[in-house]
Amino acid sequence: MSQIEYKVETVLGPVAAEDLGPTLIHEHILCSSLSLYHYFGERWFRREDVIQTATNKLRRLAQRHGVRTVVDGTPLNLTRDLRLLAEVSRRSGVHLVASTGFYYYDDFSYSRFPAEDLASYLVDECKYGAEDSSIRPGILKCAVEEMTSAARYLLEAVGRAQSATGLPLFVHTAPTRRNTHEVLDLLQSAGATLGKIIVGHCGDTDNISYVREILARGCWVEIDRLRRNQPEVLARKAAMVASLAEDWLHRLLISHDYICYDNLQDEKTRHRSEPFEDADYDGLCLIHDEVLPMLRCDGIEEEQVQQLLCINPRTVLTSNKATHC
Repeated sequence: MSQIEYKVETVLGPVAAEDLGPTLIHEHILCSSLSLYHYFGERWFRREDVIQTATNKLRRLAQRHGVRTVVDGTPLNLTRDLRLLAEVSRRSGVHLVASTGFYYYDDFSYSRFPAEDLASYLVDECKYGAEDSSIRPGILKCAVEEMTSAARYLLEAVGRAQSATGLPLFVHTAPTRRNTHEVLDLLQSAGATLGKIIVGHCGDTDNISYVREILARGCWVEIDRLRRNQPEVLARKAAMVASLAEDWLHRLLISHDYICYDNLQDEKTRHRSEPFEDADYDGLCLIHDEVLPMLRCDGIEEEQVQQLLCINPRTVLTSNKATHC
């Protein structure tokens, strides 16, 4: 029997898992208002500015640190634009994996029809392509702050889609609210596989015992929201990674949750503040520039770094469903 060749969907087509190389599992090319972008278009922000800014940052990341793949964690209602992502990937030479799913709950149409129907739209994107293109997402996304009825509805829909596609599912959580177990229970009841779920933002809590409880469920944990000029926060999160790696290295992920194009300015505010200066131009390089040296000081060896940045992302992104192999 021949060995299965696992592939990962990127915005430029399937890529063999072994070719992903060093990977950042949760970043953003762009996050903005979907409705304002839809209605105001280039007046809201210029696509070429986004493309060029993101391209420059990804090239810098690849040239300085050899990162070859970035997962874009921008779901439908955070201004996902697959053709824009494809152009950034073409120009930068970095593989980009797109997301499908939801972030905000406050949509007029949500919960007005069964969750399984909404899930079917996500599944169709993953099978046949999204946004009238052949581009297929390689990861699912859902966000939960408080466990409202709307959040439960979207969790059920995305959980059903995970079950049908076999894709990994990144869950934006608020660990300080301690509702992650309820989130995982609901996803599991919808058919989702815990071994394909990434629980994000776990470094936002100081309660490492709670993070270990989450890992014990069989899912993945991501330490992220890593920012420059926050030395105490970086040191604390690096120490958490080093501590968790003692027992849970095989289920641990790190990324920045960085937005390449400043989402706090539209074209009008950007024009008033010209010349535009990106205060965190090297934000995508922070893990390599500052966090990895901290981890090495905490006793993390090069083999473990490879596990964090190469093996673990490759493992969680790989699906054995027929539509993705």
